[in-house]
Amino acid sequence: MEKKILVILDDVWNRLELEEVGIPFGEDHKGCKILLTSRSQDVCSEMGAQKTFPIQLFSELEAWVLFREMVGAAADSSDLNSIATEVAMRCGMDAFVYSRLELSYNYLEGEEAKSLLLLCSLFPEDDEIEVETLVQYGIGLRLFRDVDTIQDGRVRARALVSTLLSSFLLLKAEDDDFVKMHDLVRGAAIDIASKEENKTKYMVQAGVGLRDWPNPEIIYQTYTGISLMSNDIRGLPDGLECPKLQTLLLQKNSCQSNLEIPPNFFQGMNDLKVLDMSFE
Repeated sequence: MEKKILVILDDVWNRLELEEVGIPFGEDHKGCKILLTSRSQDVCSEMGAQKTFPIQLFSELEAWVLFREMVGAAADSSDLNSIATEVAMRCGMDAFVYSRLELSYNYLEGEEAKSLLLLCSLFPEDDEIEVETLVQYGIGLRLFRDVDTIQDGRVRARALVSTLLSSFLLLKAEDDDFVKMHDLVRGAAIDIASKEENKTKYMVQAGVGLRDWPNPEIIYQTYTGISLMSNDIRGLPDGLECPKLQTLLLQKNSCQSNLEIPPNFFQGMNDLKVLDMSFE
């Protein structure tokens, strides 16, 4: 009887030649099963995976059940229950997950995919992002190389979105013309965009219920993107100095029709390329 072997390859980022590393597989080694995990759908395909299973994040209930199994009866103590629940939700999550997401970002080929991912972080948490909007913003910001027409921009944007979906950095929405971004990926993208070595720096306070413009004393000179969409802002500040600002998103503010715009509001935004103040 042939011996049964399970080989687990965890966190695979590039195609691995199994024969070269001495892992038996194929028709002559039916007793050997290989389980690999990867953040890239393309890697799974390149390695000839017969079945793929996208793994979703734990729900809060699932996370709590696993935590109880690891900790034991102490987790049910009335004195510790509330603390234990919070620990189960948060313990080590941000630092570890963010580092893995940043690695996924760094593995993206080309600056176009990276720029498009960062652009998606300007939308509100849990928002469904229309691909056509990404096309318009991308063309305005000149993210797409050698693209001269809107149709070419659509083709390029669709290809980049497909790359981000296969890397699980974006999620499918019910409508194929929209995508979604998990809040952890969004947080990591905003964090990446704020690092000094990157050319982008974003202020993102989209969909958080703002009624006034954020503190005008903030130093805006370094921001390349500001997103305050989906709020209740009623007035804009006077004479902001934003020499590097390229993207300003103010759409879907509930008071849009009565929004007060000072005459010199745009005066210090000489590099502005994308302005969205649409109201839906």
